[in-house]
Amino acid sequence: MIKRIPKWIWLISISFIVMQYLICLNVFMMGDDYMYGTFGHEGVFTPVFSYYFTGNGRWLINIFDSLWLLLDRYLYIILMPWLVLLLAVLIYRFICAITNRENIEIFAFTLGLLSIIDILMTRETTYWITGSMNYLIPSLFLIAGMTSTLKLRHNSLSNKEVITNGILCTLSCLTMEQYGLMAIGWMFLIWGYDCIKYKKVNKRNLVVFIAALVALSSILFAPGNFVRVDDASEKGTSLFIKIIDLIYYDYYSKVSASFVFILVAFCAIRFFRSKKKFLFIVSALNAAILLICFDYGLIKSSVLFVIISVLVSLITIVPTLITIFKKNDMILLLSLAIVGGGSQIMLLATQLWGFRTSMSWILIYIICILAIFCNDYSEENIGIYLCILCMAINQYLGIAGILIGIFLIMRKKAVKVIPRLLLLLVVVTGLGDEVIGYNENRDIHTENKKMVEYVNHHNEVSSITILPYDNEQYGWTSPPLSEFHERYFRSYYNIPDDVDIMYAED
Repeated sequence: MIKRIPKWIWLISISFIVMQYLICLNVFMMGDDYMYGTFGHEGVFTPVFSYYFTGNGRWLINIFDSLWLLLDRYLYIILMPWLVLLLAVLIYRFICAITNRENIEIFAFTLGLLSIIDILMTRETTYWITGSMNYLIPSLFLIAGMTSTLKLRHNSLSNKEVITNGILCTLSCLTMEQYGLMAIGWMFLIWGYDCIKYKKVNKRNLVVFIAALVALSSILFAPGNFVRVDDASEKGTSLFIKIIDLIYYDYYSKVSASFVFILVAFCAIRFFRSKKKFLFIVSALNAAILLICFDYGLIKSSVLFVIISVLVSLITIVPTLITIFKKNDMILLLSLAIVGGGSQIMLLATQLWGFRTSMSWILIYIICILAIFCNDYSEENIGIYLCILCMAINQYLGIAGILIGIFLIMRKKAVKVIPRLLLLLVVVTGLGDEVIGYNENRDIHTENKKMVEYVNHHNEVSSITILPYDNEQYGWTSPPLSEFHERYFRSYYNIPDDVDIMYAED
């Protein structure tokens, strides 16, 4: 149990929260937000119940989303930074549970990892109100449920602890399909392994598992899901194209490549310290490919590069993780691989995916990175590992990270203040582009909202013109609105049908 949190951890945590607020202050409603906002105006439960039969089965998330938007975007602004911080806390507690180690500096490193997730993913999963409800909130429940699953392996829990952890396990299956299947798979593998190992069924855990399975079934077998799948199947693509897309999203896109680079670079450091020269050279070259070709995009990559990089990553990362988890419980690594890989393979059966559906896989990357960091933690290692984190952000910080890393290696013992300043730099720089990008669009969002409010107070208006964003990268959707979104846009803002909605060109 950590009795006192160091001041520098507070500084990094506060900086993280401040940066999140600076971003969220400039996040406005867009896309599906108008639909769920309309559900809120119509009483929440009746429209959500109807949508359960026609849209999707995520009834709990849809209720949350509709309530979330009752106050427009303002409840999101107030709470979202703290929910992202909560995700870091939950990941940290999970790492403590699987490694049997507790070190508050691991939490600070978690903040750094969350700060470098690329905008291609965060604009769909965090900085979009409905997206945060469908991906960030399920992530919170998933990690909490996975930790509770591990706690319920022990028989020394009080009745209150059993009930609390049982509820968290059930809720983790009640959010959305992908995360619910991950949660139920995790329970099945962990508790199933215990049943085989001890040749005894834990009746308490069996009750929790059945409750979680019922909760998941209420989502998976919702009538609305079948309607949604039928609609998407009309736009079907070949299985081969899906596999290529999956490798892109999960391995060599800018979102994923930075995390694979960190994993491979961590492995290279371990091989270097254990004097395994060949594996060190191979890992270092692979890390360079991941960074220069895929993350930075400075050299155009080829299919051959991707294939070689995937194979090399497997033969370096897998043995490293096996070595680390062998000290604790190998079923944990096996279960992480199965539920993480399964969360992506299941996407091949659907057409509805993108960077947001890779968030579950990014969480697995983060957990594996933190497991290595936690296992290898020392004053000598922390500075080098943080330099690698700097390199994952951009080429300029990468050069600085290399120079600082060389300095730390030459000194052999890292100066404490340098790693802490590096981590602060990672948090501020990693989130800095989002702060600037969303601020660029603020005036446009404000102007568009003024136009809508003007219509509500002036009956003689026959049309309104929606302006395009200055930087379309910082927003999940951008004008012009689709027919579906425009219908709910009218409904949410009470725009009469006889008022034409026009879209200005760039």
